Amino acid sequence: MNGEKVLMSSFNVPILVDGAFKGVVGADISLAFIQAQLQQANAQLYQGAGSMALVASQGTLVAYTRDAAVLGKPAAQVLGAAVDRLASLGDGVTRRFDEQRGLYQVYLPLRIGDDATTWTLVIQLPQAAVLSDLHKLQSALGERRRADVFGMVLVALVVAGGGLLLLWA
Repeated sequence: MNGEKVLMSSFNVPILVDGAFKGVVGADISLAFIQAQLQQANAQLYQGAGSMALVASQGTLVAYTRDAAVLGKPAAQVLGAAVDRLASLGDGVTRRFDEQRGLYQVYLPLRIGDDATTWTLVIQLPQAAVLSDLHKLQSALGERRRADVFGMVLVALVVAGGGLLLLWA
C-alpha cells in the first residue's frame, strides 16, 4: 500500500444462488490491524501476563502478542509444541496444561463463513498468573483461620478460668 509492504489476510467466499455460482466476495485485512486487536485483548486478560496467537488454517501465524516481527511465519517455528495438535482439534474449546513450561493453554477454533477453513486462537497463560487470586484467597483464609483459632482459645481460657473461680468460691 502506497509503496509500502503490508502483510494482509484475505477472506473470500463464493456467492451461490440456488446452488449456481454467481461470483466471489472478499475482504483484505491487514495483519497489523489483527495484531492490534489481539494486543488489546491480551492486555485485558490477566494484565497481559500471557500471550495470544492467531494461527491461519494452513499454519501461518497471523498475529502474536509476544512478537509482531514473526507475523507470516509458520506457527510451528514460533510456538513449537503448542501448535502440534491444531489439525486434530474439534469444534469446541480445548484446554490443556503444559507442565514443563507451567502454562495453561486454551485453543479456540474459529470458522470463517460456511467454509471448512478453521483458524485457531491460541491463548497461553502462566500458571502463576492464573492462580494468583487463588493464592491470595488461600492466604487470607489462612490468616482468618489463625485469628479465629486464637479467639476461640482465648474464649475457652476465659470460660475455664471462670469455671475454676466458681469452683473455688
